[in-house]
Amino acid sequence: MRKRYLIAANGEQSIREDIADVYRCVEAIESVLFAHGDDVAILSLQKKDFSSLKKLYAKIEQYHPSCIVNLFEGFSDDSAQEITFARVLEHIGIPFTGNTAATLALCLDKYRSKVTLRRRNVPVPAGVLMKRYSEMPLKRLGLPLFIKPDQEDASVGICDDSLINTIADFRHVVPRKLHEFPAGIIVEEFISGPEYNVGFIGNGPYELLGISVLDYSQYQQCHPFLTYRAKWDTLADEYTALTPIVNKEIPLALRETIISCARKAGQVSKCLGYFRVDLRQKGDEVCVLDVNPNPDINKDSGFMRQAYAHGYTFEHIISKIITHAVTGKTIA
Repeated sequence: MRKRYLIAANGEQSIREDIADVYRCVEAIESVLFAHGDDVAILSLQKKDFSSLKKLYAKIEQYHPSCIVNLFEGFSDDSAQEITFARVLEHIGIPFTGNTAATLALCLDKYRSKVTLRRRNVPVPAGVLMKRYSEMPLKRLGLPLFIKPDQEDASVGICDDSLINTIADFRHVVPRKLHEFPAGIIVEEFISGPEYNVGFIGNGPYELLGISVLDYSQYQQCHPFLTYRAKWDTLADEYTALTPIVNKEIPLALRETIISCARKAGQVSKCLGYFRVDLRQKGDEVCVLDVNPNPDINKDSGFMRQAYAHGYTFEHIISKIITHAVTGKTIA
């Protein structure tokens, strides 16, 4: 039976690499659905569309979609509209891919996510939320420290100076970051061990796609963390150098700890559809850095590299994500 899909994405003109990456994903998914014989339309969302939710409802409903492929991640200066849009879709009642508004809201608010995970006994780095300058974190946490915006995703705001090694660095960088991100910044202990990215698909029980490993000790020429540039700028040396290795051999006990911790983080965050959990190793344990609902699913993304290693094609993953959205059931 012919289906009608609506692919929703940010329609603003932007030079940001992460936003341009979504455009590529729209085209790739559109090609898959067209090849399957389905009707496909693109919902290019603009800021003006959010001035009246009633008009936004009407704009969506005119397409009469059987399912919405939700690739909308907010605007370059307003990530929170991602949550508003998901709430609109929930209100209309049309099935949509990925995570609920509540999960998107929790995970975008990184400090609230950190507190929520800690209360449920999921290990996270020690840290504080700062909205005005204070040197209290230095006394409570010591050095080195890591700084990231509280209300951003896609590694926005993570750059060369995000790692604080000295008091002078702290005094120089923190006021500037607070000015740049007035919603607040997280200052947390820096965990220097290997980083693990764990991809899951499904509505629970989650299907593990794989574990990607990035051991920064093997890349002495690079920062020991992923900057925005390293993640999105294809011309940057770090982009090429810092490529996580999928399903690298990991000691069994550590592997089980990583999977268990990542899975519980997804459950606590009430993730649906697909998500990725980022962790770093601290001695024999691991700590959750971020839960990423609706991560990048481009053909060359880290999530898809895990899927390929698991034996899936891009087309299969898109089909599974849509099926999870429409049926609400986990498929094998």
